[in-house]
Amino acid sequence: MTVRNRNIQVLLFIRILTNIADSLYIIATIWYIKEMYQSPMWIGVAGFVTTLPHVLQIFFGPLIDYFPKKKILLYSEGIQAVIFLIVTVLYYTDSLHVVVLLLLVFIAEMFSLISYPTEEVLVPGLVPEKDLIRVNSVFTFTYNSLDLIGNALSGILIALVGTGVIFFSNSIVFTFTFFFIWIFLKLPQALDKGREMKKDESILPAYKRDLREGILYLWNRQTLRKVLLSFTIVNLMISMALSLIPIFENSVGRYGLWMTAISVGVVTGSLLVNFIEKINLRKILISVSFVTGFSWLISIYFLEKSFILTLLFFGVAWAMIGITEILMETMVQVNVDMEYMGRSNTVIGTMLGIFAPLGHLFGGTFATIFSPILLFSVGGITYLCLSAYFLVNPDFRRLGSVDEPFEEVKNPFKDEDDEEAISIN
Repeated sequence: MTVRNRNIQVLLFIRILTNIADSLYIIATIWYIKEMYQSPMWIGVAGFVTTLPHVLQIFFGPLIDYFPKKKILLYSEGIQAVIFLIVTVLYYTDSLHVVVLLLLVFIAEMFSLISYPTEEVLVPGLVPEKDLIRVNSVFTFTYNSLDLIGNALSGILIALVGTGVIFFSNSIVFTFTFFFIWIFLKLPQALDKGREMKKDESILPAYKRDLREGILYLWNRQTLRKVLLSFTIVNLMISMALSLIPIFENSVGRYGLWMTAISVGVVTGSLLVNFIEKINLRKILISVSFVTGFSWLISIYFLEKSFILTLLFFGVAWAMIGITEILMETMVQVNVDMEYMGRSNTVIGTMLGIFAPLGHLFGGTFATIFSPILLFSVGGITYLCLSAYFLVNPDFRRLGSVDEPFEEVKNPFKDEDDEEAISIN
């Protein structure tokens, strides 16, 4: 099977470890700030800072295209290791100011996020197209399986050993992944090397040109563009809803269980997606969006009655979201040429995450005015509206299965004169 590919195994193992580390330090950071300030506003600010790097992903694409992929991954892991070593020292010397912590976590998230699109660029070059959805689902299932363990144990670990140990363990994990990549990742030269710039062209004009091309390339894919824009709006509402959980929960253990429900749901979705990959994509999007919204609202209904049922239905909602995430990743890989994959992935990452920081900030702000539980219900309502959108919009009636390209669109750069194609002024 394709997953036996050694490089795929290395990338998969690295993603597992880094995903666990990410979940642990994000929860530790948010809870540390909650205990320090007991303020919904500061919790919203923490969510804003930790999601802001998603917006800046738009600048990663040309870097991924121009620089060797293995070096990017090494820098990502190595710098994060140093950052969390600094955080640990500041924590144990009682010098960890909240602003400094948020700044360092912001930088760590920036380097963490550049590694994900880099891995996504490598996967299509390492596996046949027919195996993409299976490999993507294996990636999602495997790293989320251990991610849910991190989320489940995060509350217990914070209570038992403290946030300082969590930060130090992250430094150790990222040091290990640095050396693991250095020793075991052996990429084909054609896949690893960066693109060469045109003669007499500096990196800044080339960067601006490639960024422009990536945006225009995606904009010319009408159906894919509409799907991406719809999920951009959804991410704003979901981010606002998720920012409210640490506000209305007073126990770090229960907060960890909410995060566990998300991870269990995503893992379940990554298993289910293999059984529906040949079904009409429009039907899948309508169905999973409706079930997400309905289950989300039911979880709120049981919040005061049964915490177990709340987590169960919330997990069902995230199982559907997990299916959607894999479908989205596969849709992009099928509909985007390999030449534009790096630029497109980062533009898409920015599109989907551009409003997430504002969602967290809005959640923390509005929670000081309105009921957090009422605001939390916005997540479910948004997905019900999304289901209706896929149902009534005629553009989606032509969709086939997820592994079929949406449409044949002329590349706006292929037949133009080179000078005109790279003109950015």
